[in-house]
Amino acid sequence: MRYKSITYVLLISIFFITFSSCEKENDVILGDDMKSTKVSSEQVRSIFYSESFIDISGGLEQPTLTDTTYLELNDSTFFMDKLSKATLNFQFENSSEELYKVEIRFVNDLDEVKFKLTIPLSSGSIKKPTTVETNVVIESSELETFKEATKMVYNVTLVSDTKKESSINSGLIDLKSSAIYSFGL
Repeated sequence: MRYKSITYVLLISIFFITFSSCEKENDVILGDDMKSTKVSSEQVRSIFYSESFIDISGGLEQPTLTDTTYLELNDSTFFMDKLSKATLNFQFENSSEELYKVEIRFVNDLDEVKFKLTIPLSSGSIKKPTTVETNVVIESSELETFKEATKMVYNVTLVSDTKKESSINSGLIDLKSSAIYSFGL
């Protein structure tokens, strides 16, 4: 029994060393029987200013901006073998008067899509931003495919006529995501 306890401590220590330099917040919750572990981690925070959707050289709107985050946990065979469930949380705040579509893709090193979701973002204002929250639980057959992902890619697309002269109002899109990984030990 003592050997198993040391193994769990080493497992958790390795995880914290791996993520301490790039993660803002990490929590570990051990089950009473030490047969399951949950790790909570903030993965991404991206801020896109409305003005970023304007091509400065031509003054025309750029339809899509992208942000990519590498999923270091998914690179660990040890952790992926033990992963039993992933709960993803996405929070979006739009203080721009524009409509957007956010596509979140989890891709492997060859940029093959392993899991994808699309979330519409309603217009808001600086005084009253629109907030959207989405939770996704990945289990069973989807989990096996999700484990192959090594990157999370946000594509934020301005939903409008991209050929018109710029008339984008000021504001920003604040994207946050977090995950709870559950491991069966």
